[in-house]
Amino acid sequence: MSKASYIFGEREYVLTGREAKRSKQSGREETKVEIRPVDITDPEDKTHNKWVKMSELFSVLGDD
Repeated sequence: MSKASYIFGEREYVLTGREAKRSKQSGREETKVEIRPVDITDPEDKTHNKWVKMSELFSVLGDD
């Protein structure tokens, strides 16, 4: 079973498992997830990681 991947911009990413949350003055909570390009296999290499809203990601369906 392959790991879920997502498209952000024109590149494919996977979730790192980290997320960040903050409370807004309106009482709502804002959440972002950390993503890493699928071709970066070294988890210690964080130079290409990004923080985005989950709603900005497109799920990749099907296999290669």
